[in-house]
Formats: sequence, structure tokens, C-alpha cells
Amino acid sequence: MSAVSALSVDERLERATGDPFWTPDDVYLVERPQLSYLHSPRPQSFYNVVTRCRARGARVEGMIAEVSAAHRHTRSSWRVTNLGTSTPLLRGLEAAGYRLEHQHRCYALEVGALTSLAAPEALRVAHVNTMARLKDSKAAAAAAFGSSGEETEAELEQILGGCADPQGRVARFVVYAEDVAIASAGLTLFNGLGLGLLWGGGVHPAWRGRGAYRALLRARAAWCAARGIEEVGLYARLSTSAPIVWAAGFRPYGVMDDWVRPVQGEGAGEEAS
Repeated sequence: MSAVSALSVDERLERATGDPFWTPDDVYLVERPQLSYLHSPRPQSFYNVVTRCRARGARVEGMIAEVSAAHRHTRSSWRVTNLGTSTPLLRGLEAAGYRLEHQHRCYALEVGALTSLAAPEALRVAHVNTMARLKDSKAAAAAAFGSSGEETEAELEQILGGCADPQGRVARFVVYAEDVAIASAGLTLFNGLGLGLLWGGGVHPAWRGRGAYRALLRARAAWCAARGIEEVGLYARLSTSAPIVWAAGFRPYGVMDDWVRPVQGEGAGEEAS
């Protein structure tokens, strides 16, 4: 049995979401067996996040203090999975000012089960390989999630360079209805884990329940199939995407909860991410 095949779906998904290959140069990784987290002078919490924790007993307090110090300038986020949760950890997070913000379930499915998903003919899914499509996908995401990344043109060029290559690790997709961008989503390929990580799937509120999310699932599954990836997985938020992927046939596994601590100090703030 290979090392990858011996890993559970939960372990593979945790490793995939914790891979920092996509981060800018001023985002730093701290990694050891018990703890893995990112920290950066940038204010966004997705650059200041704990991606893996195996805290137990007396070590919990020290780990939380370490992360809080590294993230003192911004919102701090802990991804607490069923692989690393413990009563001391949850109590310690609460004591340090963290609060449960979002709950997720781990879902996975073979790509062959998704490539035949039905989607309305009126919807068109496009691979993001031009600046116009990238800006359309960002606008669709802002409408879906109620926020915008506010990237500079240089940052957008860098993002485009990472997702336009048909042989690259990252792909983005945008859904059009009569040439209006209504939904977007991303995909990252992890060949070493045999997994396509689904992320960022969002649909404009006026178009929800009309097949756009399923169209994005089908497009990303087809992209994986063409590149030899046989399984896709995601952390689906219980309040939004979880019912959709469940209805599409995804199998549920473990859980992942986002614990978030606001910016410390007066007058600090961060846009929603």
C-alpha cells in the first residue's frame, strides 16, 4: 500500500487545504508535527490561519498563545478538524477570544460520477484564461459572498498567470447567463494526493437553485478527468454548499470548523474574506 492510499479522505483534504504553494512571498509557514499555520503582515485572515493542529493537554495553551501573537495584527483563524479537535483545544480557543464562525463537512466523490451532471443549456461555463474572464469571476464571487478581494492589477496578473495555464495546478471557472457572469469557482490539483480540491464555489443570489453550481461541479470534474485525477473533495459549508454536494451524490466524511478571533486592539479592522 502506498503512503497516499493509506491516508484517509480527511487526511488528504487537510493536507491539500494546508498546502501554502499559492501564497505570496510575504506569507510565512510555521510547520511541525503538532502545529501548522500561516502568518503574514497582510491583514487577510486566509493568510493568518492555522491549517493543522494536534494539540493535546498542557501544550494547547502555549500553541494558542503562539498563534495569537503571530496573528495579533489581524483576524486569526483556526481550522479545527475531527482529526485534531479536543475539549482542551476548544476551551482554550474560547478563552483566547475565538468564536465558532462556520461549520463544514468533508465531502468527496469520484469524478466519473459528476461529468454527467445535468446543467441548463442557457448557462455557459468558461475556463478563466483571460483578464476579462478573471474580472468577471471576481465580480461573480463578490456578488455571491458579499465581498471583494480588491486586488491590484499586478496581483490580478499574478492570479491569472497561475490559473490560465491548461496544464497548471490551479484552474478557475466562471458561469455566464446571456453574457453576464453569475457564478464562479476554483480547483486545485494535487497529483500526489490523487485529489482535486474544490473551492470558492459561489452563485449570484438571483441565480441560486437554477443549476449554476452543478455546472461548476461538472466542469471541474471534467478538468480533473482530463488530467488523470480520479477524485474531488471539498470542505462544504453546512449552511450553503453542503446540501448541494450531498444532493449531487458526494459522500460525507469528517468535519472542519472555522474558529475566528477578531483583530486585537482598538481601531483595527479587516474586510470580510
